[in-house]
Amino acid sequence: LSTSTLRADNDHRAAWTVTWLFDHKPDESGIAARLNVETSALIVEPVPQVNWLEHSYRQFKPFSVGNFFIHGSHHNGETPRNLTPLQIDASTAFGSGEHGTTAGCLLALESLYDDNFTPRNILDMGTGSGILAVAACRLWDLPVLAVDIEKESVALTNVHADLNNIGSFITAIHGDGFATPEVQQQKPFGLIIANILAGPLVAMAPDLI
Repeated sequence: LSTSTLRADNDHRAAWTVTWLFDHKPDESGIAARLNVETSALIVEPVPQVNWLEHSYRQFKPFSVGNFFIHGSHHNGETPRNLTPLQIDASTAFGSGEHGTTAGCLLALESLYDDNFTPRNILDMGTGSGILAVAACRLWDLPVLAVDIEKESVALTNVHADLNNIGSFITAIHGDGFATPEVQQQKPFGLIIANILAGPLVAMAPDLI
């Protein structure tokens, strides 16, 4: 299924270790013959049953972006008093806050708020994990319409809205961008957040305007 090669401790003088991943128990003697090595040179063992999503989630340490304190539900420490907590669990949807574009959007929202900007209504297009929708809602105490083409993102956004006790303020919708009926019904928006890839963002720019 996959192949990886690595030198011990990333030392260029160390011997190579080559790892193959199979979806079945491989024929050791057949592999040894093809590699022209003794079977004793091979280590064949089952891959441990690990919930990799949960494992990654446990590595997600709390951090701050501007005045936001972002943490997972596994965090049992104190939240700094002067920061706004956002409970976001690392997951399969984009938007844990660690990526530069997400952090930049959080800082941009904070800057708008500090400039006393108050939108009439808010749209988060391509909401991903819902982190920016949650942040916007926390800043302005206004309802946010969150749209994504992925159903998993919509489900996760609802989870994060509930975790942050603002479930009634965020409406997460599965839809096709700006053609989504709810978007058309509620336009125009005072603030549109669109932290998505450059290509789709360019293509959607006329509709965004």
